[in-house]
Amino acid sequence: MRRQIRRIGVLRVLTTLVVLLSAVAVAVAYAAWGGAAALAGALALAVVTVQFGAVYRVQRQEVVKTQRSLKLQQETTRRQLDDIADLVRDSREKQSRHEYRHALALSKLGDELAAVRADTEFAHWAKMPAFAPVLRYRPDRSGPRVLFVTSNGAGLGHLTRCLAIAEANRDRMRPAFFTLSSAVELVRDMDYDVDHHPSKEASGLDWPAWHRSFGRRLFGHLTAAPDVVVYDGAWIYRGLTELCSRSGVPLVWLRRGNWKESAPREQFDNATLFCDSVLVPGELGGLEEEPGGTETTVGPVTILESTSPLSPEASKARLRLDRESSYALVQLGAGQINSISDVQQAAVDLVRSCSDSTPVVVRSPIARTREPVPGAIVRSAYPVAPLMPAFDFAILAGGYNSIHEAAVLGLPSVVVPNPSTVTDDQDRRAGRAQQAGFAFAVHSASELEQGVRWAAGRGGRCAPDPGCRASSGARRAGDTILGVASSARPAG
Repeated sequence: MRRQIRRIGVLRVLTTLVVLLSAVAVAVAYAAWGGAAALAGALALAVVTVQFGAVYRVQRQEVVKTQRSLKLQQETTRRQLDDIADLVRDSREKQSRHEYRHALALSKLGDELAAVRADTEFAHWAKMPAFAPVLRYRPDRSGPRVLFVTSNGAGLGHLTRCLAIAEANRDRMRPAFFTLSSAVELVRDMDYDVDHHPSKEASGLDWPAWHRSFGRRLFGHLTAAPDVVVYDGAWIYRGLTELCSRSGVPLVWLRRGNWKESAPREQFDNATLFCDSVLVPGELGGLEEEPGGTETTVGPVTILESTSPLSPEASKARLRLDRESSYALVQLGAGQINSISDVQQAAVDLVRSCSDSTPVVVRSPIARTREPVPGAIVRSAYPVAPLMPAFDFAILAGGYNSIHEAAVLGLPSVVVPNPSTVTDDQDRRAGRAQQAGFAFAVHSASELEQGVRWAAGRGGRCAPDPGCRASSGARRAGDTILGVASSARPAG
């Protein structure tokens, strides 16, 4: 096609040149030989022009014909491509419908298999004698029997939140605890009956074996007929859902808010498939998650709602500290999720170099290490919140309990969020604590130094956060739990 067009162009140029040369030849002939020669030249010029014109027209017609043919081919090809696209789209729609039906069938099959598995395990456990010891619900107290179950294999956050609710509602419920935390003696010291089952990581079992072991232990405790089970953890275990359902005991999920966007959300978004009710403790500055219509949200929950802080003198005496000296609290978690030794030592060194306070590392009773910390006094205490008046300022992890306890007391705090948590967005909580005015959020060594200088220079307490200080979240959580328990009990 392009060659034909080029050929036509050449013919046009040649025709023009021939006409021009012929005109020149006629002019020369006329000047040299007269009119007869000029007439002969003009006739020759006309013949040549007609010949070239005929060739040009033929070539031009061929080009037009070829263009029409190509346009027809393009239209035909476009229609064929459209037909293929329609076929592909129809095929995909049919495949999607097939996959959807297949997914529904698999989901139904999974539900049926889960029911068969639960029936089998339930029947197996029912034939066994109840696991001893069965938890006791204090007969000398009034109210429904509430079994608190906590995951807490990594720290004390879940257990502390449940203890805060139990303490705030001692007058109207009879709590007992079944926990994966190793801090069993702490619960017993607060006058609650408690049983411990090791977490999957601590047990060394694979998941199927651990689920069987946990389920058997839980089944034994359900034989004592609690009125309601309250579970605090990021993920509800299969045996917990199935055994509560089969035993007719309502299950309340005490689910901390402030979840990371990257956290697994299967249960978060479909909570009613796994429990009967969701209870969400409030956060400093409010919760950002949109409630799904099944959650009950209360104010922030802390142990300080039922346990008054000691005086600075009494707090120092309890920690065996000199009452005339000033101290800074360093508490960066149990070290179960990530290593805290490096940042802890950096915090201790900065307290010594940037302030007049002596650093005091208060370890969790379940902390991995018992080694001394150079330059710091080391103590072990629980709960720490009532002892916070002993300190001029604090360097804390960004966990739920420590941040809200500091907010209640107005304790100037340098907050070091832990980025290794799976669900808890400590970075967001640290930012909110800084916005509230009592904290300085840090993410680097240079910011840690700035934070220590900021806290040391405060010269006194910050204003307590009014929302946290006035909160009766633990008591209100008790209202929800008791409401679930009473609605599940048969009338009369």
